[in-house]
Amino acid sequence: IVSFDKIIKGEEGGNVVAVAGDRPMPVDQLQRRVSRYDKTGMLKVMDERTTAEYAGDHKPLTDDFAPVDQLISVPLRYW
Repeated sequence: IVSFDKIIKGEEGGNVVAVAGDRPMPVDQLQRRVSRYDKTGMLKVMDERTTAEYAGDHKPLTDDFAPVDQLISVPLRYW
């Protein structure tokens, strides 16, 4: 099991899911909602400071800048 802190520091690999909205989301409320469905207790919600540190000076993904488009694959049935 990889620790949350090691993933955020880049010391270990892991999954990070970004959630965005047009209004601020209270971290404590979001963590409570996540915890309701997380039977493992491993899912963590980062606060604004930790998120900003993790993002650094990287560009935000927008419709004009979405390099993840390169990761989209075509199902085999279309080949």
